[in-house]
Amino acid sequence: RSMALMHEYLYKSESLAHVDVHKYLAELADSLMRSYRPHTGITLEKNITHAYFDADTVVPLGLIVNELVSNAFKYAFVDKTEGTVHIALERLNNEEFKLIVSDNGIGLPDNFDKLLHKSLGIQLVKTLVRQMKGTLQSYNQTGAVFEVQFSAKKKTTN
Repeated sequence: RSMALMHEYLYKSESLAHVDVHKYLAELADSLMRSYRPHTGITLEKNITHAYFDADTVVPLGLIVNELVSNAFKYAFVDKTEGTVHIALERLNNEEFKLIVSDNGIGLPDNFDKLLHKSLGIQLVKTLVRQMKGTLQSYNQTGAVFEVQFSAKKKTTN
């Protein structure tokens, strides 16, 4: 579904250099919520800046969001009936952005560094972040937090 949604947004764009990342990521996150946690007390909060990115940025960013939000819904709330997954995209300056996917679930396991090397999903995230020439940080803070900082040079803003 995420790939279909990404294709739809790229197709709707007048140019591959101007994809509305706010609408795309919000719809992607909502779709993931419906797939993983449709009838629970788990909520989704979105704080996504309004910006337009080119396809070279939107495609890996969408895949990263898909993986991190899916993981939060699947693993953060084991044996919990309530919680929140938060997705934010912040503008740091004209070209730099920070994506934050966090939750208030059980947090990252103590051996998470070792899991980084074994988990196909996290390996995919790391590869996509490198492709974007960005940085990835993960840590616990009332749950798991993943931060991706990257540059999006071919964009315009509202």
